[in-house]
Amino acid sequence: MDGAESENEGVLIIGATNAPWHIDPAFLRPGRFDRSLFVPPPDEGARSSIIEVMSAKKPIGELDPRALAKKTDGFSGADLKAVFDLATEDVLN
Repeated sequence: MDGAESENEGVLIIGATNAPWHIDPAFLRPGRFDRSLFVPPPDEGARSSIIEVMSAKKPIGELDPRALAKKTDGFSGADLKAVFDLATEDVLN
């Protein structure tokens, strides 16, 4: 990607975005970021697992990870973390 002055053989560059529609088309030309891989948000089972991990070792009374997973369709792992962060802030205020 440096142009003709350097050797890039064997170099793999990976980029990630949650807004692929904002990528400049010049980046998507052949030889640059010319392949895309869509990673969808986690399904209900995965969200339940994420919730279980995030709630471990936290002073939470009653939490049903499956019920919360059902209510968070379309949430990413980062979105679920934000839910926990906001709930923690709310309790501390």
